[in-house]
Amino acid sequence: MTSVNILFWLVAALLGGLIWAIEAGLASRHKTVVLSSMAASLLTLLFMMFWVEDKTKHSPMEFQKVAKKDSGPAGESSNEEGEGGGGGGGSGGNGNKSGGQNGNANNSGDGKNNGKGSGSSNGAGGGGSGASGASAYDDNAIEYSREPFKDCPKCPDLVIIPKGVATVGVGADDRDRAPEEQPAAVVPIANPLAVGRLEINRQEFSWFVEETRFQSTTACDVGKRRGVFNWQTPGFEQDERHPVVCLSQPEVRQYLSWLSRKSGRVYRLPTENEWEHAARAGTKTPFSMGPVSRTTANVGGSLDGTAVGGLFVANPWGLSDVVGNVWEMTSECADGGAGAILSRDTGECRRLVKGGAWSSPIAAARHAARRFVKEGIATNDMGFRVVREVDERDNDKILTKAQKKVLAQADKDAAAIEAKSEQEAEAERLKRLEDAEAELAKEAAAAKQKDNGPAKK
Repeated sequence: MTSVNILFWLVAALLGGLIWAIEAGLASRHKTVVLSSMAASLLTLLFMMFWVEDKTKHSPMEFQKVAKKDSGPAGESSNEEGEGGGGGGGSGGNGNKSGGQNGNANNSGDGKNNGKGSGSSNGAGGGGSGASGASAYDDNAIEYSREPFKDCPKCPDLVIIPKGVATVGVGADDRDRAPEEQPAAVVPIANPLAVGRLEINRQEFSWFVEETRFQSTTACDVGKRRGVFNWQTPGFEQDERHPVVCLSQPEVRQYLSWLSRKSGRVYRLPTENEWEHAARAGTKTPFSMGPVSRTTANVGGSLDGTAVGGLFVANPWGLSDVVGNVWEMTSECADGGAGAILSRDTGECRRLVKGGAWSSPIAAARHAARRFVKEGIATNDMGFRVVREVDERDNDKILTKAQKKVLAQADKDAAAIEAKSEQEAEAERLKRLEDAEAELAKEAAAAKQKDNGPAKK
């Protein structure tokens, strides 16, 4: 029973007792009146009971309490049966949409969710993203809208990504693997996160500079270029839509403090595990958006400098430039292997940066790849993306049952259109092949007739 139910029955009992006491004195003389009024009161109570139940069972606050009760403290998962084949397990109680390509995070590889404490489940499944044991639009799963939003007018666009189990690092089957990326690890991401849709751009950083009169004192490493360089003159042309570069991590933390005061929310850099979870978007491939080339991302010398943010294809969770453009800072020092719990923002260390840049080879832009940068260093191929925690203030972004159905139907329609397009493309290819074969046969027949000379009469 909810608190609303308990309160209702207490009030009902008091009113019932009051009515009974008043009418008891009239019973001897007005028996018919008393019986009819008691029946009317009972019917009224029954109607109100069902009305209150109907109005409260879908209340956002009650929904949230039930979800927390089911999952336990700190995202503890319930033990549910599933039929998925996903490797490495799944998170406790959160749906995983990821563009309709990946399974729900409520199933482990062997179909059983035995997660505890952090919301992770310990499955023994094989590789691959796996089929879901429950729909990604499960009515009992809290799922957030993937529409970008801002916490304040001068805040960056954010996208909420689901909690889950992150696969970080690489296995022995990755031909581009490096020693520092191993061993592969499976780590829990216990809570949803609001992540920057893009890397912080020059316009967003300039608002901080204008209000705080910030002046960078860090020399920017620009390779072989000659001159004095900073975030305003990085050695190549930029406009306000390009990611800001030539900043050290201590300077970035000044911006994050200002942004936190501005928005009333705590902004920070992601951990390595959070960054890789967001970039992979539920996939286990080197790149979450499919094969990468110099035409699909600003990497491997596509451009001699940065590109406008969001110019290239986004990953399944709607995050752009997780491959290339600029290296992205994390909050951690490089004192452990992939998936390790690392120290954050403390003293001198080699900072981990992820994602590759316009200046790096494609292999270095894989989600598992790591680069190490000394504390206080600024370069013209390194920027940053922000994250913040998700809490009850984001409840307005929780999808309703109706919204989930609309999204599910939209995914089905998109899949049908894609399938039809593939069928039409295949039919066109076969027709061209048949036409080519017919033309070749015609030419062969003509050549044979010519070799045999004119037919005898």
